[in-house]
Amino acid sequence: MAKLTDEKINEIRKSYAELGIYSQVAKLCGCSPSTVKKYCTGEYELEYATPAITFNEGIPDVADIKWSKVKEDLAKMSELSEEEFAEIKELWKEL
Repeated sequence: MAKLTDEKINEIRKSYAELGIYSQVAKLCGCSPSTVKKYCTGEYELEYATPAITFNEGIPDVADIKWSKVKEDLAKMSELSEEEFAEIKELWKEL
C-alpha cells in the first residue's frame, strides 16, 4: 500500500469537506472510500481548518442584549410580499 503525500491527503480532505460522501471523493481523488474515511475521520490535523476563535472580552450577559432590536429584525425577516404570499397559497393548493 503506497503512502499518500501530504498534498494528496489535503486534496482528499478538502474534497470531502465539499462533497461529504466517501465514494464520490474516492472517485475524484483516485483512491478507495476506506482511504478517504481514514484520512477524514482520523486524528490528522486539517491544513485548512478554521483556527479556534478567542474572545478578547467576556461573553455578554443575557440581560445586556438589546432584545427589542432582535425582535424588530426577526419581524422584518418574516414579512412576506403580496407576491410571495400568493405563491405560498398556490403551493398550499398543491398539497
